[in-house]
Amino acid sequence: MATYTVEFYDTDPLSILGQTVGATVSWSGPGTAAGVAIITDNETGIEGLTLDDDDGGGETATADVTLGTGSSIGVSVEAEEMWTLRDTVTGEEFQVATFHVLAGDAAGYYTLSEVPLVPGRSYEVVEFDSAPDVTAGDIAFTYSDQFLGDDLVDGTSGNDVIDAGYVGDPEGDTIDDGHGSGATGQGDEVEAGGGNDTVLAGDGDDLIYGDFGHPDTPPAAEEVLDWTDQGTQGADLTGGFTQNTGEIDVTIGFSDPGNNATTFTVETGNTQYVGSDGYDTNSAGRLYGNGDAETAVLTVDFAAATGANATGEVSDVSFRINDLDAVAGNHIDQVTITAFDADGNPVAVNLTAGSGIQVSGNTATGNGDYETFNPEGSLLVEIPGPVSQIIISYANGDTVTHAVDITDIHFTPIPMSGDDSLSGGAGNDTIYGEDGDDTLVGGAGQDHLYGGDGADEFSVGAGDVAEGGAHSDIFNLDLTAALDGSGPTITVDGGEDADDSDIDTLDLKGLVNNWSDVVFDPNNAENGTATLTDGTVVTFSNIENLIICFTRGTRIETPYGPRPVQDLRPGDLVITRDNGAQPLRWIGSKTVAGQGDLAPVRFAKGAFGNNRALLVSPQHRMLYRGADANLLFDQSEVMIPAKHLINGRTIFQEDRHEVTYYHLLFDQHEVVYCEGAASESFHPGHQGLAAISLAAREELFTLFPELRSAPNSYGQTARMVLRHHEARTLNLAA
Repeated sequence: MATYTVEFYDTDPLSILGQTVGATVSWSGPGTAAGVAIITDNETGIEGLTLDDDDGGGETATADVTLGTGSSIGVSVEAEEMWTLRDTVTGEEFQVATFHVLAGDAAGYYTLSEVPLVPGRSYEVVEFDSAPDVTAGDIAFTYSDQFLGDDLVDGTSGNDVIDAGYVGDPEGDTIDDGHGSGATGQGDEVEAGGGNDTVLAGDGDDLIYGDFGHPDTPPAAEEVLDWTDQGTQGADLTGGFTQNTGEIDVTIGFSDPGNNATTFTVETGNTQYVGSDGYDTNSAGRLYGNGDAETAVLTVDFAAATGANATGEVSDVSFRINDLDAVAGNHIDQVTITAFDADGNPVAVNLTAGSGIQVSGNTATGNGDYETFNPEGSLLVEIPGPVSQIIISYANGDTVTHAVDITDIHFTPIPMSGDDSLSGGAGNDTIYGEDGDDTLVGGAGQDHLYGGDGADEFSVGAGDVAEGGAHSDIFNLDLTAALDGSGPTITVDGGEDADDSDIDTLDLKGLVNNWSDVVFDPNNAENGTATLTDGTVVTFSNIENLIICFTRGTRIETPYGPRPVQDLRPGDLVITRDNGAQPLRWIGSKTVAGQGDLAPVRFAKGAFGNNRALLVSPQHRMLYRGADANLLFDQSEVMIPAKHLINGRTIFQEDRHEVTYYHLLFDQHEVVYCEGAASESFHPGHQGLAAISLAAREELFTLFPELRSAPNSYGQTARMVLRHHEARTLNLAA
C-alpha cells in the first residue's frame, strides 16, 4: 500500500480538451492548482503506481481531498478520462486525467496534470481514453510523474548563478522551461535569496527579485525564544541552552558570580504581566537568589541557523522583566541590561518601567512589593537593534531572598542581502535589486528596474523605467538599447535618502549632442529631460550628477570648421596657434576607468574661453594668458594642467565608469583649439608615452624612431608648464 500527494486544478478538463485525437485546443482553465489529494492506492504492481478508471480499470484508490473549505475524507477516487497532450511550445508530451472525487464536500470532476498547464497555451491531443485500464496498456496517470513546481525559481542562501542551467530550485523549476507565464511560457519569476547572486533570466517577460521576493526589504516574521520549549515548571536552566526559533539560533548562557545560591528555572505557575504586547502569560525564565550583591548574569546570543536567510543579528527585540520589586529588610531587585552588535559596539536599550520601578540609564531598581502580574513591577525592555548579544545582570540591594521572571523574548531576524547581478534578457522584465549593492540590466524590451536599498548600478534602454531607491545609485544608458529609432521615453528616478546625502548619477554616455538638449526643471535642478540623438526623451528626477561626456565629441578647430575629434585622421589639417594649419601625424585614444586620478576634468561653458562644455584628462594642459603670468614668470602665455585649474564651481573633476581620451600628435608640440579653448596637442615625453597603450607606442616609434631610445628627443613644450604651487599664484578665479 502506497500513499501519494497530488495537486489538482479546479475545473473539469473534458469540456476544454474534448475527445478528438489530433485536435489542438487552448487551455482556458486555471493556471494554478487549487486542490490537494492524499491518495492511498492499495493495488500492486503498475496498478499501485497509477490512477485509472474504476469501471474500465477497476481502480480502488481512496483519498483525503481538500479544496478550499471543502474536504472529503477516505473517499473513492478515479481517473474518469485520460489524455496524452503535446505542448505546442515546448514539444513536451504528458498525461492529463479527469480526477473524479466520488463523495464528500469536495466531490466533483477536476483536472490532474503531470506538468503545469499554462492558460492560453495550445496543446495537441495525441491520445484520448474514456475508460482507461493500465493493465490493458491504456494511458494512465502516474503519481510520481506529477511535477507542478510553483512557477518560481528559488535561489539558495549562497552565491548562486541562476541561468538556464540552474537546477537548485527545490520544486525543480528552471529558467525558460516553458512552464512560466506568457504565450511561450518563458516568463520566469526568480527569487535569488541570500548571497551575491547572478541571475540571467533569458527570454520572456521575467520578474526577478535579487533577494527574497519583495520590492523593498522583506517583512521578516517575528520569532520567539519560548522558555517552555526547554521543559515544564521548575526545569533547570543553569547549564544554558541553544534554542532554534526558525531563522535564528538563540543561545542562553548563565553564570552565578556572587554568593546567592542562584537558581535559573522554567516558570509556568505564575501569571505574567504582558500589557498589550501579546506575550505568553504562562511562560518565563525565573532567576532566584538568596544573598547580597550580584545574583546572576544571563547572556542572550543570536546567530543565524544553518541554511538560514538571515544575518545573525536581529532587530526589534522586546521582553518584560516582572516582579521587579523591593521589600524592606529583605531584598531590592536591580537589573542592568546592555546590548551589542556583531562588531561588539554598544546598542541602545530602551526601558519602560512600571510606576514601582526607578530607571537610571540601563539600570532599573525595584521600589515596592509586587507580584508577577502587577504592571507596577513590570519593566518593558526594547532594543531596536541590530543586536547580536544581550547581557542581563541581576543583583540584590539587600541580603535575603529575591526573584524576577523574564518573559519570552521576541525579536525579528534581519534577512541576509547580497550584491546581486540581475539581467532580464529579452522581454518586458520587472527586476527588484532589494538589499545590497546590485547591478540591474533590463536588456531588450521595456523593463521596470527597482534598485531598492544599497548603491546600485543600472543599465537602461529605450522604454525602461529605473528607480534607484536608497543610497547613491548610477544609471548608465545602454549604448545598444537606448537608441532604437522609435524614440520611446526613458524614465529615471534616483530616489532620495532621508538626510539627502545620496549622490545619484545619470551617465548619458555621449548620446546627446550638447547641453542645449538637456532641460532642467527651474524649480528643482535635480529634475529635467534630455533628448537623445534619435529623439528618445530621458525624463530624470532626483539626479544630483548628470554626465554627458563630450570627450568623444569634442570639436577641434580646422581650416574647414570645427570637427569632432574622433573623426580626425592622420594628414588632416588642424589650426594651431603658432604655425597655422598643420597636418596631423597621428591620433590615438585610450579608454580608462574614469575615477580617482583618472577622472576627467569638466570645464563649464565659458570657464576657460571654451564656447561649449569641455571634458579633458586631468594632465591635459590648457593655455593661460594674462598680465600676472608675464609679471610672475616673464611669459605672456603659460600652460597649466587641467587638474590645477579646478575651482569646484565652473571647473571640477567628474567621476564616471570609463572615459576615452584622444591624443593628437604633430611634428612638434602645438597649441590647438578645442571647443574654442586653447590647449596643447600630445607631447610624447616620458609622461605622455606612459599614458598610451603599448600598441599605440609602437605606432609612434614607427613615425618617430628616435623616441624609442630618447623620449625627450621630440622637443620642448610649446609653452612653459606651471607646477601646482606656481599655478596657485595666478588669478584663476572663474
